[in-house]
Amino acid sequence: MFNHMVEQIPASLDRVFGALSDPTRRAMLRRLAGGARTVGELAEPFDMSFAAAAKHVKVLEQAGLLSRTIEGRSHRCRIEAGPLAAADRQQEKEQEMKGYPEILSPTEIRFERLLPGPIETVWTYLTDSKKRGEWFASGPMEPRVGGKVSLRFKHSELSPNQAPPPDKYREMDAKGHQAEETVTEFDPPRRLAFTFGGTSEVRLELAPRGDGKVLLTLTHRKLANKERTGTAVGWHCHLTMLVEKLEGRTPPAFWDVFRRIDAEYANGIPG
Repeated sequence: MFNHMVEQIPASLDRVFGALSDPTRRAMLRRLAGGARTVGELAEPFDMSFAAAAKHVKVLEQAGLLSRTIEGRSHRCRIEAGPLAAADRQQEKEQEMKGYPEILSPTEIRFERLLPGPIETVWTYLTDSKKRGEWFASGPMEPRVGGKVSLRFKHSELSPNQAPPPDKYREMDAKGHQAEETVTEFDPPRRLAFTFGGTSEVRLELAPRGDGKVLLTLTHRKLANKERTGTAVGWHCHLTMLVEKLEGRTPPAFWDVFRRIDAEYANGIPG
């Protein structure tokens, strides 16, 4: 699926990424962010000729990253924000498609997801029993540091679409699983943390981004080394369900998601 998405990247974005690959051209765009400049003014901070600067400007112009107007003998350049925004969106899509965690240490992993906002809506999916139960685990939460969190896992109930669990999870899925944890941080609607499995800790942080998006950063720390990959698989699956819910789609069967993601982690956390 990721390879298919890469194949669909428009040629115009190829030109944008190619133009942005050069540090001199990126520096020129940063100067243009402060207002229009002539080609000569863009060349000033660099040890280069006017002709060399003009070549960089031409590459940026061909990529649609700047426009030029001729005023007498001067060419004034202005930044064009559209292609930059498109490049940002493409990078976001690629990151969402991969979605693997960053390994911060042997005992700590971190996921990031860019979600539809507003932040208050995403917060309810972390703290409200019913909403949390649509992607992770239901159960009451005392909204304070030191408060109790009950987590009731029933993976087959996370979607109306159904698939049988793997044999080793069949009994657990039929009975469900209950965990009692403790809130360690509570700062609505920005940060929530709680114990997990008695020995590790999960922190979920929300930060508003442009276009009404919200960045969710999930950090799981104090993991035993043998638990790291399995824990990453679990979070990757549950975050997939959360994205589907917030995007307004009916998520696929949880166990279908699990089988696909578990196979991707067969040799450890990809990266």
